[in-house]
Amino acid sequence: MIIVNWPKVKTLLLVLLLIANIILFGNYLVMQQQRSEQESRIAEDISAVCAERGVTVPVSVLPAYYDQLASLAVVRNPDAEARFADKILGDNTQSDLGGGIFVYTSHRGTLTFRTGGQFELTLEHSAPGNDSAAIRTLVKLFGSACGFSAENVSVSDGVYSVNNRCNDFAVFNSSLTAVFTEDKLTVSGRSMLFQFQNVDNVSVKNIGALLLGLIDTLAAEDREPTEITSIEPGYAAEYSGSQLIFTPIWRIESFGQAYFVNAVTGAIIEF
Repeated sequence: MIIVNWPKVKTLLLVLLLIANIILFGNYLVMQQQRSEQESRIAEDISAVCAERGVTVPVSVLPAYYDQLASLAVVRNPDAEARFADKILGDNTQSDLGGGIFVYTSHRGTLTFRTGGQFELTLEHSAPGNDSAAIRTLVKLFGSACGFSAENVSVSDGVYSVNNRCNDFAVFNSSLTAVFTEDKLTVSGRSMLFQFQNVDNVSVKNIGALLLGLIDTLAAEDREPTEITSIEPGYAAEYSGSQLIFTPIWRIESFGQAYFVNAVTGAIIEF
C-alpha cells in the first residue's frame, strides 16, 4: 500500500505555482519593457520626421502609440435615465411625449431627457450664494450622477460648465452646465448614461500620420506651426443619420492655437 504524504504534495504544488507565477510576472515585465522601448523609438521617429518638415514636436508631448481610441456608437439606456431621475427627484411621475422625449416631474423639480442623452433639469434649490467652491463641488456631483468624472469646472458670467468625459477622455464638443438663480438650479447638457458599442470597419489613424497630415494641411494654407506644444486624445459627439457616434479626436495645440483633428479621417474640424 502506497502512503501519500499529502502535506508534502501540497507544499510541492504551492512551490510549483509560485515558480510559474514568477515566470509569468517576469515575462510580463519583459513585454512591458519591450513595449516601452518600442514606444520610445516610434515617438523619436515621429519627432524626427516632423523636424524635417520644420516643426518641433518634443517627444515628451507625444502620447503612447497604442493609446488609440475606438469609434463608439451610442445606445440609449432608458433604465439608467429613470434611475437618475429617481436619484435626483425622488418619487416622480414619468411622461412619454414621443420622439424619444421623456419628462420626469416631482415636487423637487422637472427633468427632461431627449434623444442623444440631452437633458434639462430644473430644481427648486436654495442658491449657494457666492461660494464658488460649493458650486463647483455640486457640479462635480451632478457629473458623477450623469456617468462621468467631472473635473476642471470652469465658470463664466455665472455659468458653471464642464466637458463630458467618455472612458476618462474629454468629449470636446459636449458639456454639462449649471446656472443658479435665487431659488432655482438649472442643469443642462448631455448625460453619459449610455451603453457603448464599437463601430465596426472603422480604423483610427495613428498620431504620427495625423500630425503629418495636419502639418501639410496648414502649410498649404501658409499657417504651418513651428512647434507642437501639447497633444490630447478625446472624442467628438457627432450624428451619422439618427445614430449618435463618439468619434476619436486629437486636440493638437501650438502655442495656444488648438486644432481638433478627426482621428478617423484626418480632417481638421471646428466646434
